[in-house]
Amino acid sequence: MSERLCVLLYGEVVGHLSRGAAGEPPEFSYLPSYVRDGKVALSARLPVSTVTNKPDKVAPFLAGILPENRETRERWMGKSRAADPEDFFALLSNMGWDCPGAVQFCRPEDLGGLVNRTASYEPLSESDVAQRLRDLIASPASWTMEGEHWSLGGQQEKFAIARIGDFWQEARGAAATTHIIKPGIGRLRYQALVEHATMTAAAELGLDVAPTRYMQFEDQWAIVIELFDRLLTADGHVNRIHQEDFCQASGRLPERKYEWWQPSQVLRCAEQALHYDHLHAVRVCGAVFVRHR
Repeated sequence: MSERLCVLLYGEVVGHLSRGAAGEPPEFSYLPSYVRDGKVALSARLPVSTVTNKPDKVAPFLAGILPENRETRERWMGKSRAADPEDFFALLSNMGWDCPGAVQFCRPEDLGGLVNRTASYEPLSESDVAQRLRDLIASPASWTMEGEHWSLGGQQEKFAIARIGDFWQEARGAAATTHIIKPGIGRLRYQALVEHATMTAAAELGLDVAPTRYMQFEDQWAIVIELFDRLLTADGHVNRIHQEDFCQASGRLPERKYEWWQPSQVLRCAEQALHYDHLHAVRVCGAVFVRHR
């Protein structure tokens, strides 16, 4: 039985993921109306056109949205009717409502619920954040809480919340998060502190990096990273900015992002950024990302 997912950019349906049967890798195609009027591509590898993009072109973009942590994907399987942690389509059908950049995914029958959600923020105390850190350390695969539908890429355990004014907030409904919080890799002592020190040094050298802080929540320490794909307006509204990392932009699966066997990849990334004149390369968290404009 065929299946489809709606793909949204900035709250507008721009195309669909489709597959012939459960478990199969999906294809992606833009809506004819978006091909006519749309300006922002889902990915540098998926330009706006009438062409149906085959699974091998689509997979790297979807993989970059989901956690690399297999245990986290396995935990999400029950929520998403997925039979395999590599079934990106099924995982995003439930967890793709709030993703990096301005992209969202949902089943067609859930579209009304997604676009008509209200946005609200619930204040979090220092104790609330500390307890979530403790829970995450005790169960590293538990990135999300019951009722949450967000997904982030990467291997390290993390969770996403918002900072509005001087207060931490839980983002509910359509509200966007603004920060990710990571306790660090447990087996590597002070890893989160080292990451913060590295980011601070990079900023001092003039590199364009995401602002970070190393913060204590009761007895728990964590690195707090400001999301670079969010823009906080003067009235407190959080706008999403579409982006992708260079694995997605170059069609590489996340497990191929390390380059110790091929150091020329940095040069290739730079060449790629210059090739796409509608893209803006941004170095964040030790990696290079691509903002669509």
